[in-house]
Amino acid sequence: MQNFLYYFILGMIWLFAKLPFWILYRFADLFFVLIFYVVRYRRSVTRNNLENSFPDYSAAQIADIEYKFYRHFSDLFVETLKLLTMSRKEAHRRSHFKNPEMVQEMAEQGKSIVMLTGHYGSWEWASIPMGLELAHDGYALFKPQSSKLSERLVNRLRMQNGVKMVSMKHALRQMIRLKNDLTLHAFIADQKPPRQGAQWLTFLNQETAFFTGAEKISRKLKRPVFVALMSKPKRGFYEVHVTKICDDPNDLAEGEVTARFAALLETEIRRRPELWLWSHRRWSLKRHKETEEMSS
Repeated sequence: MQNFLYYFILGMIWLFAKLPFWILYRFADLFFVLIFYVVRYRRSVTRNNLENSFPDYSAAQIADIEYKFYRHFSDLFVETLKLLTMSRKEAHRRSHFKNPEMVQEMAEQGKSIVMLTGHYGSWEWASIPMGLELAHDGYALFKPQSSKLSERLVNRLRMQNGVKMVSMKHALRQMIRLKNDLTLHAFIADQKPPRQGAQWLTFLNQETAFFTGAEKISRKLKRPVFVALMSKPKRGFYEVHVTKICDDPNDLAEGEVTARFAALLETEIRRRPELWLWSHRRWSLKRHKETEEMSS
């Protein structure tokens, strides 16, 4: 039964995704009206996150970012579905690396790398240049979902351009197994982490817990670490900008890789805040008092 449902939904997505972009963006406009004005999808969460992140901004500035975020979020919905039917030529035209030479240099040296990114820009479309432009075999890590049907559908969309999916809980084992291959493993590193082992940083004016798994794995395997963040020149087009954090994480102090990623992400968010995922309950995890006392 689940297989039937999977292929039925996949077929519906395929039919929808075959529509040209100009029609899909009309659907995105309607979707925006629905979630912003009618359903008011997580509007209180978004507004609270924005107010806490930009305490010096006026109510009008916060409202402007909120409006632009939901417009962008509505575009992401149709753009993600469009992954299923875009040709590789069209996909590459709409999402590409701005400076791929930094990663290509690692390939020439025979070095596998770890890539950190965040929920910024069109993170689903970040898989396009990863799969089409690089000599590395691309792997994107995902957090297992409670709905296996949803997980299967989303991962199918993500793999359209050659990137393979790896569960976070199997990442280290798989990376060790592929140690002789030329690989790129991409971590979405701004997700809310488990409380145990989280690294706490001041991020967007708030005490914020960060996932440390990517740093721990890159240290263990001595992998060069890069950060990839996206810009959006215009609707339906994205560029991926790559920054190297280090050649070997063990040359940096413990936690420095994660701290540098957070700083780079915050810089981009402040540049164009509407491109980050504000509707996520990012700050619902609070540090225990005893943890604060131990670190003081």
